[in-house]
Amino acid sequence: MDSYNFLYTCDKNYFPHMYTSLYSLLLHHQDCFTTINIIEDGFSESEYSKINGLNKLFKSTKINIYPISIVSNLINYYEIPKWRGTDIANARLFAGEIFSGIDKLLYIDSDTLILNSLKDLFNKNYDYPVNAVRELEIPLHFKSANVRNYYNSGVLMFNLESLRKMDYLSVISDTLKDNQIPLLFPDQDILNLTLRDKIGDLTPDYNLVPLICQMMNYPYLAKYKFKYNNENYYSYDEICNSLNKIHIVHLLGGLFGRPWDNNKINPYNKLYEEYRTIWDKDFTREENDLFLTKMLTTPLLNVLFVSLMPADFVLSTKNELINCFYKKGKAQ
Repeated sequence: MDSYNFLYTCDKNYFPHMYTSLYSLLLHHQDCFTTINIIEDGFSESEYSKINGLNKLFKSTKINIYPISIVSNLINYYEIPKWRGTDIANARLFAGEIFSGIDKLLYIDSDTLILNSLKDLFNKNYDYPVNAVRELEIPLHFKSANVRNYYNSGVLMFNLESLRKMDYLSVISDTLKDNQIPLLFPDQDILNLTLRDKIGDLTPDYNLVPLICQMMNYPYLAKYKFKYNNENYYSYDEICNSLNKIHIVHLLGGLFGRPWDNNKINPYNKLYEEYRTIWDKDFTREENDLFLTKMLTTPLLNVLFVSLMPADFVLSTKNELINCFYKKGKAQ
């Protein structure tokens, strides 16, 4: 059987979601050898035990767990800002330094679900050192970077051989030395800054976010956005093709709420519950007092807003909402 290599990075707060994602990955890859690499921050002994139990349950799987300290010196050396109080998201930046004997490595965020086999991704030849799915718009703080597209770092197909050949650490060093852009999303911003035109496109079905899923429920608005008001994302036809076989959904929240909290509108609520309850029979949703996630009209209002408003206005409003939600979450 063929062998495939994957990477997760996760802190103790996201363990249940990473474990759910990991379960969904393994269920769709029982006919091949898989090596799962996990870089962790703060896992307990019981959480280590749960992960090691998967080695016994899925016989063709090998799981390696590494502490965040394996890359802490590099993160500190380059003075990379933390993301929401932890360095764990930045660990993916140094995959080429950690996994020296691997050529292709697929990084997957902890807040994802895998719905189909990912073997086709590994069977492709990649001209670029990193391959990812684009964000809908280039963020406002990144406008001065002069990049053609801005990529989401939630799913990354690394061509590690190509990454090593370009002396990636030197590129990071040179880029950060001269950088004038605030690193609001540190690992994602750095990837987009350092690689720029060296990131290849994955199709949207490998990182399908709730907003795109909801937009396609309103074909006239979606066609307007993706045919006439779209400079950076995929075409309407490309998105339609991706919806025919979705591989990975990204469980982002924002105005939709997270699929593990008590919201009414996230399109992935049911999917998450189906995979979570495979291993967590006592799963109950977390309380969420954000009224927008209880309003059944919010998806339509969100789609109208994103489709019809100028991109800069949408991005500035989105940033304000994210900051508001994040500050509120920290205060609770």
